[in-house]
Amino acid sequence: MILDDGKGNKWIEYLDDERDDLGRRYVLADTPNDILEVLVDHEIDSRCLEEPCYNFSRVPAERYIPIRDRQIKERGLTKEFLGYDD
Repeated sequence: MILDDGKGNKWIEYLDDERDDLGRRYVLADTPNDILEVLVDHEIDSRCLEEPCYNFSRVPAERYIPIRDRQIKERGLTKEFLGYDD
């Protein structure tokens, strides 16, 4: 899956080749915030279709969660609707 994010798809470099048990690729811990914004955006889109695509467990929660929560709020969605359980 390669989407044009207007940044030359640099985000693809921050996905590990390793996958979790559900087949989702891990996001690397050192992913810059601007790239993290793109990946979180893709993840929220995919969760709206009930198909999460990335695993953010390697990204420190203090970096990932504020970006995720802000984007969820901006879209008028809820964590419950998207299947987040934190």
